[in-house]
This record gives sequence, C-alpha cells and structure tokens, in this order.
Amino acid sequence: MNNEEKDLTALSGSETLSFNQSIEKYLLSAAQWSYFLAIAGYVGCFLGVLSGIFILVSQSFLQEFSDFEHISTLFWGYYSFGISFIYFFPSYFIHRFARKAISGLKNRVQSDVDTSIKSLRNFFLFLAIMLLVLFVLFILALVSALAFFSYVGFLH
Repeated sequence: MNNEEKDLTALSGSETLSFNQSIEKYLLSAAQWSYFLAIAGYVGCFLGVLSGIFILVSQSFLQEFSDFEHISTLFWGYYSFGISFIYFFPSYFIHRFARKAISGLKNRVQSDVDTSIKSLRNFFLFLAIMLLVLFVLFILALVSALAFFSYVGFLH
C-alpha cells in the first residue's frame, strides 16, 4: 500500500472506495462537458495566437501614420501570446481529465480513472496558483496606485 492509499485509508476508514452507477454517470457527464470546454480553450488559444500575429504584423503597416505608437502595439501582440500560452495549460489539464475519464469509465480501466482525477487536481491547482498570483498583482497595483496618488498630492 503506497502513501496515497494509506492517507485515503486513514481518512475513510476502509481500504476501498467504490462508485455507484449515479456517480459514474455524473463523472462521465462532467468529463464530456470538460472535453467541450477543453476544445473551446484550445480554440481560444489558437485565436489568441492568431490575434497576436495579426497585431505584430499589422504594426509594420501602421508605422506610416505619425500618431502610431510602436511600443503599445508590441506590448499587445506579446500580451496576446502570453495569455494564450498561460491559457493553454488549464485547457490541457481539463482535456486530459476528460479523455482519461471517458476512456476509463467506458472501458472500466482503473488506472485511466486515476490519471483523470490527477489531471483534474492539476487543473484546480493551476487555477488556484493563477488566482493567488493575480490577487498579489492586484494588491501590488492597488498599493502602487495609492502611493502614486499620495505622492502627486491627490490624497491627503
């Protein structure tokens, strides 16, 4: 018995955990919807990359105008690439969950169901880390804005 099984045994009090038909049905339904969301995520990543390419290519045509800001266009092009890159990972994790869960439940393969649940855990772990990073960035932006406004004299 490995450590994960020992931890589960300590939590549940038994060595086996079984799924009834309704749990399998709900898990299969969740996996099918997750598959749809994963494909939509991949399409979103593809569109983000395309928009980044479009922005970076179009900036060379926009240089003819005198009020064109080159730095701003480069920022938005690379921003689009970055967001697409970051968004790829939750799409990948949820796709892997869906694929393995559907395969494991239909073919009754325990290792596929185990892998699918691990991928679902990775999906939620990634989202939690991203939420924490965004929260810290928000707090830093708020503190920076308050410091800036107090420095220039807007806040007394």
